[in-house]
Amino acid sequence: MEQNPIENKIQEILHDTRLELPAFSPTEERAVIHRFRQYLDLWAKWNEKTNLTAETSPIDFLRNHIFVSLQFVRAVKSQFGIADIGSGAGLPGIPIKIVLPELFCYLVESRRKRANFLKTVVRELECENIQVENERVEE
Repeated sequence: MEQNPIENKIQEILHDTRLELPAFSPTEERAVIHRFRQYLDLWAKWNEKTNLTAETSPIDFLRNHIFVSLQFVRAVKSQFGIADIGSGAGLPGIPIKIVLPELFCYLVESRRKRANFLKTVVRELECENIQVENERVEE
Protein backbone atom coordinates (compact mmCIF):
# COMPACT_ATOMS: atom_id res chain seq x y z
CA MET A 1 0.00 0.00 0.00
CA GLU A 2 1.36 3.40 -1.00
CA GLN A 3 1.68 6.05 1.69
CA ASN A 4 0.40 9.57 1.37
CA PRO A 5 2.69 12.65 1.58
CA ILE A 6 2.06 13.12 5.31
CA GLU A 7 2.98 9.53 6.13
CA ASN A 8 6.03 9.84 3.87
CA LYS A 9 7.13 12.94 5.82
CA ILE A 10 6.60 11.15 9.15
CA GLN A 11 8.67 8.21 7.92
CA GLU A 12 11.38 10.58 6.65
CA ILE A 13 11.57 12.19 10.08
CA LEU A 14 11.70 8.82 11.84
CA HIS A 15 14.66 7.80 9.66
CA ASP A 16 16.56 11.09 9.95
CA THR A 17 19.89 10.06 11.49
CA ARG A 18 20.38 13.49 13.06
CA LEU A 19 17.62 12.67 15.56
CA GLU A 20 19.24 9.46 16.81
CA LEU A 21 15.82 7.86 17.37
CA PRO A 22 15.59 4.25 18.50
CA ALA A 23 15.35 1.64 15.74
CA PHE A 24 11.79 0.45 15.16
CA SER A 25 10.71 -2.90 13.81
CA PRO A 26 8.41 -2.58 10.78
CA THR A 27 5.39 -3.25 13.02
CA GLU A 28 6.51 -0.65 15.58
CA GLU A 29 7.17 1.88 12.83
CA ARG A 30 3.67 1.41 11.40
CA ALA A 31 2.24 1.94 14.90
CA VAL A 32 4.33 5.10 15.43
CA ILE A 33 3.28 6.48 12.04
CA HIS A 34 -0.35 5.71 12.88
CA ARG A 35 -0.08 7.51 16.23
CA PHE A 36 1.51 10.55 14.58
CA ARG A 37 -1.35 10.54 12.03
CA GLN A 38 -3.88 10.46 14.88
CA TYR A 39 -2.06 13.33 16.61
CA LEU A 40 -1.93 15.35 13.37
CA ASP A 41 -5.63 14.79 12.73
CA LEU A 42 -6.51 15.98 16.23
CA TRP A 43 -4.12 18.94 15.93
CA ALA A 44 -5.69 19.99 12.59
CA LYS A 45 -9.21 19.77 14.01
CA TRP A 46 -8.42 21.66 17.22
CA ASN A 47 -6.04 24.16 15.62
CA GLU A 48 -8.89 25.66 13.61
CA LYS A 49 -10.75 26.75 16.74
CA THR A 50 -8.07 26.86 19.44
CA ASN A 51 -5.07 28.28 17.54
CA LEU A 52 -2.61 25.76 18.92
CA THR A 53 0.13 26.78 16.46
CA ALA A 54 0.58 29.31 13.67
CA GLU A 55 0.98 26.52 11.12
CA THR A 56 -2.09 25.31 9.28
CA SER A 57 -0.37 22.75 7.06
CA PRO A 58 0.34 19.29 8.51
CA ILE A 59 3.62 19.14 6.56
CA ASP A 60 4.73 22.47 8.08
CA PHE A 61 3.68 21.25 11.52
CA LEU A 62 5.74 18.09 11.03
CA ARG A 63 8.78 20.02 9.81
CA ASN A 64 8.63 22.93 12.26
CA HIS A 65 7.38 21.23 15.41
CA ILE A 66 7.52 17.44 15.33
CA PHE A 67 11.07 17.30 13.96
CA VAL A 68 12.25 19.94 16.44
CA SER A 69 10.50 18.18 19.34
CA LEU A 70 12.14 14.86 18.48
CA GLN A 71 15.59 16.45 18.76
CA PHE A 72 15.15 16.17 22.53
CA VAL A 73 14.84 12.36 22.44
CA ARG A 74 18.59 11.84 22.53
CA ALA A 75 18.76 13.77 25.83
CA VAL A 76 16.02 11.72 27.50
CA LYS A 77 17.17 8.94 29.77
CA SER A 78 14.61 6.13 29.78
CA GLN A 79 14.68 5.60 33.54
CA PHE A 80 13.49 9.19 34.02
CA GLY A 81 10.31 10.87 32.94
CA ILE A 82 9.89 14.26 31.36
CA ALA A 83 7.91 17.33 32.33
CA ASP A 84 6.67 19.51 29.49
CA ILE A 85 5.89 22.87 31.09
CA GLY A 86 3.63 25.10 29.01
CA SER A 87 2.88 22.18 26.75
CA GLY A 88 0.42 24.03 24.51
CA ALA A 89 -0.05 21.76 21.49
CA GLY A 90 1.80 18.98 23.30
CA LEU A 91 5.24 20.00 22.13
CA PRO A 92 7.71 18.48 22.74
CA GLY A 93 6.00 16.03 25.13
CA ILE A 94 3.58 14.20 22.82
CA PRO A 95 6.07 13.51 19.98
CA ILE A 96 8.62 12.25 22.51
CA LYS A 97 5.94 10.06 24.13
CA ILE A 98 4.97 8.61 20.74
CA VAL A 99 8.51 7.41 20.01
CA LEU A 100 9.28 6.46 23.64
CA PRO A 101 5.94 4.99 24.81
CA GLU A 102 7.38 3.55 28.06
CA LEU A 103 8.50 7.00 29.26
CA PHE A 104 6.46 8.78 31.94
CA CYS A 105 5.38 12.18 30.67
CA TYR A 106 3.91 15.04 32.67
CA LEU A 107 2.25 17.81 30.61
CA VAL A 108 1.46 21.11 32.30
CA GLU A 109 -0.69 23.68 30.49
CA SER A 110 -2.38 26.68 32.13
CA ARG A 111 -4.88 27.38 29.33
CA ARG A 112 -8.00 25.25 29.73
CA LYS A 113 -8.71 24.79 26.00
CA ARG A 114 -5.17 23.61 25.33
CA ALA A 115 -5.22 21.33 28.37
CA ASN A 116 -8.48 19.85 27.05
CA PHE A 117 -6.77 19.27 23.70
CA LEU A 118 -3.94 17.44 25.47
CA LYS A 119 -6.39 15.29 27.41
CA THR A 120 -8.15 14.42 24.15
CA VAL A 121 -4.83 13.43 22.54
CA VAL A 122 -3.92 11.24 25.51
CA ARG A 123 -7.34 9.55 25.41
CA GLU A 124 -7.50 9.10 21.62
CA LEU A 125 -3.92 7.80 21.33
CA GLU A 126 -4.54 5.57 24.37
CA CYS A 127 -1.33 6.80 25.99
CA GLU A 128 -0.27 5.28 29.28
CA ASN A 129 2.10 6.80 31.85
CA ILE A 130 1.14 10.34 30.94
CA GLN A 131 -0.53 13.00 33.03
CA VAL A 132 -2.03 16.32 31.95
CA GLU A 133 -2.38 19.11 34.48
CA ASN A 134 -4.41 22.25 33.77
CA GLU A 135 -2.65 24.68 36.07
CA ARG A 136 0.15 27.17 36.23
CA VAL A 137 3.52 25.62 37.03
CA GLU A 138 3.93 27.97 39.99
CA GLU A 139 0.97 26.25 41.61
